[in-house]
Amino acid sequence: FYWVFQAWVGLATDTNKAMDGRGLGALRVPRGLAVAVCVCAVISIIPYLGFLTGLANLIMAPLLLSSLFRAANALRTGEAMPGA
Repeated sequence: FYWVFQAWVGLATDTNKAMDGRGLGALRVPRGLAVAVCVCAVISIIPYLGFLTGLANLIMAPLLLSSLFRAANALRTGEAMPGA
């Protein structure tokens, strides 16, 4: 369970540091969303409750990934993507 948090929250934190370092701080990956995705993933092993958190993760995980992809593209090109 520890590594779930280290991977996703760490990725969001490090991506934000890289964005700040390149002057793209306006486009940030929501660290709180990364924490919420991790918490729901860990809680999803509990019977019955896991179904609800799994449904929540079906919405939150794509939002987190979209934000990470947008930030990665902005780091690659050096500019904020339109619609960000």
